[in-house]
Amino acid sequence: MRSGTIAIVLGLMCALYLPGTPEAVWFPFLPALVLFALTGERTRLPLLLVVGWLWASLNIHLVLSQRLAPQWYGTEISIEGTVADIPDVGRLRTRFLFDIERVGSTGREMQSRVALNWYRSTVQLQAGDRWRLTVKLKQPHGYTNPGGFDYERWLFAQRIAAVGYVRGNETNNKLLGTTVFGLQRLRQRAIAQISQALERHPSIALVLALSVGHKALISSPQWDVLRNTGTAHLMAISGLHVGLVAGLVYWMTAKLWGACPFGARLLSTPRLAACTALASAFSYAALAGFSVPTQRALIMVAVVMLALFWQRHVVPTRCLALAALGVVIVDPLSVLSAGFWLSFFAVAVMLLALPAERTAQKLPRTGVWKRWGRVHLIVTVGLAPLTVFYFDTQSLVAPLANFVAVPFVGIAVVPTLLVGMLISVFDSTIGGYVLQFGAWLLFALWALLEWMASLGLTYEIARSVPLGVAVIGCVGVLVALLPVGVPGRWIGWVALALFWNQQQRPLPNGAAEVAVLDVGQGLSVVVRAAGRVLVYDAGPRYSGGFDTGRLVVVPYLRALGIGHIDVLMISHGDRDHAGGTASIRDALSVDKILSNAAVGGVAQPCVTGTRWRWGTTEFEVLAPHALPVTDTNNNSCVLRVRHPSASLLLPGDIESTAEQQLLHRYLAADLRADILVAPHHGSRTSSTVEFVTAVSPAFVVFPVGFENRYGFPIPEVVARYQDVGSRIYRSDAHGAVTFRLIDGEPLRLPTAYREQARGLWHW
Repeated sequence: MRSGTIAIVLGLMCALYLPGTPEAVWFPFLPALVLFALTGERTRLPLLLVVGWLWASLNIHLVLSQRLAPQWYGTEISIEGTVADIPDVGRLRTRFLFDIERVGSTGREMQSRVALNWYRSTVQLQAGDRWRLTVKLKQPHGYTNPGGFDYERWLFAQRIAAVGYVRGNETNNKLLGTTVFGLQRLRQRAIAQISQALERHPSIALVLALSVGHKALISSPQWDVLRNTGTAHLMAISGLHVGLVAGLVYWMTAKLWGACPFGARLLSTPRLAACTALASAFSYAALAGFSVPTQRALIMVAVVMLALFWQRHVVPTRCLALAALGVVIVDPLSVLSAGFWLSFFAVAVMLLALPAERTAQKLPRTGVWKRWGRVHLIVTVGLAPLTVFYFDTQSLVAPLANFVAVPFVGIAVVPTLLVGMLISVFDSTIGGYVLQFGAWLLFALWALLEWMASLGLTYEIARSVPLGVAVIGCVGVLVALLPVGVPGRWIGWVALALFWNQQQRPLPNGAAEVAVLDVGQGLSVVVRAAGRVLVYDAGPRYSGGFDTGRLVVVPYLRALGIGHIDVLMISHGDRDHAGGTASIRDALSVDKILSNAAVGGVAQPCVTGTRWRWGTTEFEVLAPHALPVTDTNNNSCVLRVRHPSASLLLPGDIESTAEQQLLHRYLAADLRADILVAPHHGSRTSSTVEFVTAVSPAFVVFPVGFENRYGFPIPEVVARYQDVGSRIYRSDAHGAVTFRLIDGEPLRLPTAYREQARGLWHW
């Protein structure tokens, strides 16, 4: 069972990460392969590997077949369908998933799930309601940068075929008499019940996360506290919570039924306790929407309780293998999520490292807390390779925080909240008091977690961990935690030493690197030379706290092992260029900020003629010139970078007026550049014929957002660069574009990260 599960998971990974998937003609053979794998002994593992490969491929084909036809993107269309989950209601928008049943004016039937935003709407959406909506959709698309979050992969794993927004017009209407009742609707009623009982309570967001798995209201500062204390897993209905609830219900049932004089005659106490514990675990997992950790826990609880019911012995590792098998059968795409690997690896580490607890029938009272602390210490250390691979950080206070928080939440907070919800079904007043008591318990714990987070005991790695190195670290953990006396344990410690000894890879002597990051409709460029770093612009910031400085620029720099910026230059104050400044300053140390915009009062002015040199690379500010202060675009700081092998021009958002001033102030030879980041994203008011001719770049990069509303870059502007022989790159189509400048060598083609890191989920 254990080796078979590993073979199936490996097959799934092959289908998801290796190029090419089998044709649909092979899918009907899947049942026969499963039968042969179960009956054959010698060929079992190879056949199970193929079974996993075909099962994942079948699901991949199903997800890809649900994508909308190209003609439906970018235009207003009418769709009919069902609100598929609990809407996330914000101040200015409501975000929700929608299962399409019909599309277009002809009512063509189709099955697709889309993610929608409904802006400035007063409509109260309910999970399970059916609607006819006028929407504007676009294909899934995310920023593509080294070290960044792969949004397209996440959408693919969630089986979301498109994203878009609802157009506010009279054609949007609820289809009366067609409302269905389901799990999500039940969860939404529970959310409304809790929200009413805990109105304006400081812990309401945390209570909703723990009771019904609704995490949308948790704020960014709250997530920071959870990450810095290593307790983020507590804010999902995790496997640990499901297991604790099942254990408590089992114990309570056994005590109550055992005290009943005629109970044992009707049904044995262990069997009844096992049934009630399994039912409670299923109900609690349902409240969480059957997330991956709860699926794993529910299957493991089911195996244990059924074994107790039939009085069979359970091998823990086989139970874990059954849980993994059940999860990948239900949803093979779950292996794309961090939760899948963290959840199962945590249990595997505990089973390996704690054989005494695994086999002991009863723990001595004096050793319970010692063993409990050892559990959290070992799990924290054991999960470190995966934690730093997915999140680039490791909380050093996590063992202590979890030592206190896990039993407190599992034994005190969660049962109180569940009892409060149950009582509220019959009496909302008494149930509300119980919920408030649970919320205040959580508030007290939160004060302790905030204090622990303020200690600053969070280790941020020097360089993001590649996948291969993370695998080495995980194997090292498993080998190092083998029982004492097993030969070869030292190999695990060597592997862990290699994992932690990840250093920044410096550029070769005399080399420089230019990376135009994919930050959507905005700009951020990173220039590295002679061991120093310049960041030109910080990317955009949007309403709702979405900030590409924090989500794109900082992860990119950490992926390179960079924790310090020598010069941060903000070309001008527009939000699409300066929006991420504060996040970059908060996350990384910055020596100098150059800008004429108000970026916190610490910037030095960007003065024409300012020069400096890093090794063989020269920097010079060419502009701005004397223009009206209100003309922010034409007041952009224009930076020229010269390397022996190539030159770079960063003009910010200058338009025709500033371009003409540059042409009058400098000779064409001074403006000529091998690499140009197109002024003002390729707008109609920039890149005049004279400017393009003077610069004559070999490569031009347009920093533009996918299907941006401005239509940038304008086709006629692109044609001007093509007329002078420029190669065209776009951040929305190519992702991060990186140029490597090596002294004594001609300029080579850049690396387009979207092509380099392409997966089957990318368009």
